[in-house]
Amino acid sequence: MSDTTGITPDADLRRRFVEEVDGNFSVIAPAGVGKTRAIVERVIHIALSDFDRAREWLPRLVVVTYTNKAAEEMQQRARSALVEHHVDLAILTQFNRAFFGTIHSFCARLLQSHGHYLGLPPRLEILEDENAMWADFTRRLYRKTRYLSDAARREALRYVPLKEIIRLAQKLKPWTQPPPLTAQAPPPLELDTLLAFPAKGRGAAGIAASLHNLKEWQSARDAGHEFVGLPRCRGGSKEFRGAWRHAFYPLRRWLAKATAAIACEIAADYRNYRLARACLTYDDQVELARRLLHHPAAGRAIRAEEYRVILDEAQDTDPLQFDVLLEVTRPADSEGQWHDKDADPPRQGAFCMVGDPQQAIYGDRADLEYYARVRNWLTKQAGGEELVFRTTFRCDRAIVDFVNRVGPAMLDGRDQQTHYVRLEPRPNCGPGTVIRRILTRPDDLAQRPTLDDSTRAEAAALAEWLAATGHAALGAGAWSQVAVLCPRISWLNILESAFNSRGLRTQSHSPKLIRGDRPAQAWFTALMKIMWDPQDSWEIVGVLREVFGLSDDALYRFGHNEPSAFTIEREPQGNGPVEETLRLLAQLRSAAGGLPLREASEMIVE
Repeated sequence: MSDTTGITPDADLRRRFVEEVDGNFSVIAPAGVGKTRAIVERVIHIALSDFDRAREWLPRLVVVTYTNKAAEEMQQRARSALVEHHVDLAILTQFNRAFFGTIHSFCARLLQSHGHYLGLPPRLEILEDENAMWADFTRRLYRKTRYLSDAARREALRYVPLKEIIRLAQKLKPWTQPPPLTAQAPPPLELDTLLAFPAKGRGAAGIAASLHNLKEWQSARDAGHEFVGLPRCRGGSKEFRGAWRHAFYPLRRWLAKATAAIACEIAADYRNYRLARACLTYDDQVELARRLLHHPAAGRAIRAEEYRVILDEAQDTDPLQFDVLLEVTRPADSEGQWHDKDADPPRQGAFCMVGDPQQAIYGDRADLEYYARVRNWLTKQAGGEELVFRTTFRCDRAIVDFVNRVGPAMLDGRDQQTHYVRLEPRPNCGPGTVIRRILTRPDDLAQRPTLDDSTRAEAAALAEWLAATGHAALGAGAWSQVAVLCPRISWLNILESAFNSRGLRTQSHSPKLIRGDRPAQAWFTALMKIMWDPQDSWEIVGVLREVFGLSDDALYRFGHNEPSAFTIEREPQGNGPVEETLRLLAQLRSAAGGLPLREASEMIVE
């Protein structure tokens, strides 16, 4: 542990997570509480605390997080710490065998080693773009399903185009089961009442047009046309539209189940079509890994490896992914599934997860209800324990107090919402500032403006207020320390234009504008940037953190009293890790200053 132990309100909980490596934990880690640091320190403690245990555990360590970038950061931080501790080469070698990566990468590793149990080919490729394969598959698609009789299939396809069902199949997971279909034929329609509805009064024209369409549709259907679709209601009174919905409800309900059955069959057939060509999607990797773990021989062989899993971003983990990670940590001879009554839970010290239901952002993947079930099961039935980290290192006191005031009203635990976790400010934090600015609508703005019109108006008002207020009133030493967050990438240009018109220089950052997730480009760019601008403290902190792996705590302790200390224009005093790194960068800048650009770049990289 670092020397922050004992100074934060939750210091003992953090110490336990790091040092009690024989225990299973569910950690709730709200924004800015240092979850990455805690995970890294648990890994470091495993490597440093016991030589024999480290040699045994490190090659079986599985650290799973949402992105490869986050995994690389954790691995680099841990490796840098081990090098600084001058660990035995044998320990460093075993550490290099540990897994840091995404759940999909881990599942791919399992399939590569054990996929033959499922009859998979030895070499599998990830299908990045499915459009071409879907097109080839649909050209070969036979119009039949195992869930429906031929007559039922023909009836369903009379009302719903096959291309619409294929579009639905493309959105389904290949293992999705269709809803039960008790009737193999569509129900008869009772249309006499609807056809006799009087076309008079308010909405008479809509009623007449709708009834005309209905009669033509009925004639085509009774004549046996191969495709008739469903007739459209062209309007009419509220009573008429209600009668229309009531008349067609039985057919629509049957069609929903029938087309779902066809779509499920298509999705499953498409998956088999992919596998026959040695191509997998990311979902395939997880689902097939789960099948491996429930294969009698493969599951036993995988569990015999005695993996030890640390799961990051647990709130964005879906049920199948949870199943894979929990199954690999159970004893080798376990039977059934982890959630079965009286089933063997994960081995002690083999499964830990860190997450926060308040930060679930991937709606197509996350299942907070399932995450809550796993937390409850791990802590109440499987011998684990839940720890809550509350001290945030990201914000000063006024900001923390503001979030604590508004948070409970938004996250109140009702309607499947999670409960708010109260934050605590870090020790010796600054007072902080919270400013609420209400932007008024210009008088010349249209009564019903478009979204871009509203954005331009807000951007102009915000730029005017910022220019008049100045960065000092915001608590910033320069405009480079002010960040404006925007919910849509398309609005960045609008904001940039408004700011520039008020003389405020800007830099736009988005995944589509920069390659920030690629260290080969981001790290080099950052190094060159600080060589050109040695007082860019924001960029320098990023270099210290990302390139050199210095901890947030070390950076905070060095610069919390004087942020301007992060400079490489001069060599700093002191012998701490931050001072030594800044001294190295300052010396490097001085040595490269008189060289041609290419030679200077090569020296910096080396």
